[in-house]
Amino acid sequence: MPLIKPKYIYLLSSLPSISWAERKVHLDIQGLCEEIREHLAPQDKVWWEFLFFPYDLDNLLHIRYATSGSWKPLANFDRETLETFASEPENIVPHFQVFWDLWKETDKTLAKAQLEQKLYELYYRQAQKLPQGFLRTWFLFYATYKTQLSDWAREDMEKPAATVLTEDLNPFREEGAYFYHSLVEDHPDLRKIWENPDIRQREEAMDHLLFERLEELRFSRHFGIESLLIYGIQLQLRHRWEEMEASDGVAQFEQAIRHMENQWMQNA
Repeated sequence: MPLIKPKYIYLLSSLPSISWAERKVHLDIQGLCEEIREHLAPQDKVWWEFLFFPYDLDNLLHIRYATSGSWKPLANFDRETLETFASEPENIVPHFQVFWDLWKETDKTLAKAQLEQKLYELYYRQAQKLPQGFLRTWFLFYATYKTQLSDWAREDMEKPAATVLTEDLNPFREEGAYFYHSLVEDHPDLRKIWENPDIRQREEAMDHLLFERLEELRFSRHFGIESLLIYGIQLQLRHRWEEMEASDGVAQFEQAIRHMENQWMQNA
């Protein structure tokens, strides 16, 4: 008899609906994430935690470079837990070990941007190995999507496209064609949105497109873990724009975007 995968009908039914139109309405996103995580089956919890690892990676950078950035509340581990990993390595969850090892073993004199790049390169390499089909496809899509934006940035600077990265992600063409074709190749407005000189408006419009495509997918996943993972990605998008409402949110956001664009140009 085949194993019946956990269905999260009651959990999903109890979660508040989220819409892009209400993205600036405060929502206890941290509380929602903790509630979802608490109710997941052990293997599904691994997938959920992996989805939120970027916040933990940012917090590792915050610990190493104390004056850089702010603590990310959506991380899986609080500060006390992260700091005790050094003295109690047996408590590190297996799927986080590789990131911890890289952070711990990297020369402490390395510049923040370089360590950040190493951690995120490792994150996307690990994502491509995930046995969870939707999550692997999502990260393949997202990396391809960012590569396309990077290529456009290079075009604007009259630099060659990032063909190596694109070729590395060719398996995505088979696994995640829906995402890529509906958002990048078949969406006539995406390039127009990208050309908007207002960084905030541009990023908000592109996140809106992502959110709506995810919404279409979420209701076809029949109350399984994939529905929750999609909900989690949407919560991350909502959280990004809630942070924008902070008094210094706009300045921090624009600084982060310019930093990202500089990385794209440096990698050309």
